[in-house]
Amino acid sequence: MHEIINWVNANKNISYPVIISSSISMLIASIGWLVIFLINLRTQKISLKNNAKMKIYEELSRLVKNYNKTCIVLGNLLNKFGTPFLQMDFIDTNLDQVQRNFEGIKIWHEHTRKISKEISNFSSAYLEVWNYLTYWDSAIPKLKNMQKDLFWNKHKKLVEEIWEFQRYLQGLPQQEFFWERWNREEINQKYDEINIKFNKNGAYFDDFITEVHNVLVGKIFGHYKKKRENFANLPAEYDILTPKGHKVIKKSKFLEYILNVKNYLHDKFKKLFHILKK
Repeated sequence: MHEIINWVNANKNISYPVIISSSISMLIASIGWLVIFLINLRTQKISLKNNAKMKIYEELSRLVKNYNKTCIVLGNLLNKFGTPFLQMDFIDTNLDQVQRNFEGIKIWHEHTRKISKEISNFSSAYLEVWNYLTYWDSAIPKLKNMQKDLFWNKHKKLVEEIWEFQRYLQGLPQQEFFWERWNREEINQKYDEINIKFNKNGAYFDDFITEVHNVLVGKIFGHYKKKRENFANLPAEYDILTPKGHKVIKKSKFLEYILNVKNYLHDKFKKLFHILKK
C-alpha cells in the first residue's frame, strides 16, 4: 500500500500533455521517414527502369544502323540508275556480236547475283531487329500490333516482291539472248515499281522506329521525335503506319499553299541574308 502511495506521489507532477506532444512528434517523424523511404524506393525503381530502357534502345540503335546500311546498298541496286546497262554499252564494239553479247550477259549475271546477296542481307538485318524487339516486347506493349503488321505483313510481302523482281531480271537472258534487244523501257518501269514499294516500306519502318523512340526514351531525353504526319515536304495525300493501323493524311490545299509560300519566303530571305553578310 505504501508503495502505491509513493508511486502516485512520485508521478503526480508529470505533465501528460508533454508526453502526448512528444509521441505525436515521433509519429510525424516516423511517417516522414516512411515517405522519404517510399520516394527513394520509387526513384530507384524509375532509375532502374530508365536504365533498362536505355540499354534496350542502345542495342536497338545498333541493329537499326546495320539495317539502314543494308537498305542503302539494296536500294541502290533496285534503282534504275543502278543498272549495268551503261557498263554493258561500253563493251568493246570491235568484238564480234556473240562475244560482245556474252561479255554483257556476264556483267548482267553479276548484277543479279549482287541483288540476290543483298536481299538476303536485308532480310537478315530486318529479322535481327524483329527478334530483338520480340524479346523485349514487354517494354513497348502499345506497339505490339504495329510491330506485327510491319514485320509479318509488309516486310514479308516486300521481300517476296523483290525476289520476284530479281527472278525477272535473271530470266531476261533466257527470254532474249541478245541483251541489246531487251526492252529497256519495260525494265526501267519494273525498276520504278519495285523502288516505290521499297521506299514505302522504308517509310513504314521509320514510322515504327519513331514510335519506339518516343515510348522508350522520349520521356528520359525530354525529346520526342517528329512523326511523319507532321512533315511539311510530303505529297498532298499519303499514308502512314501508326499504333492503331494505317492512317491516310490529306493535306488541305490552302495549307499546302501557305507552306509553299512560307518555304519560298524562307529561301528568299536566306539568300538575301547571305548577300548582305558579304
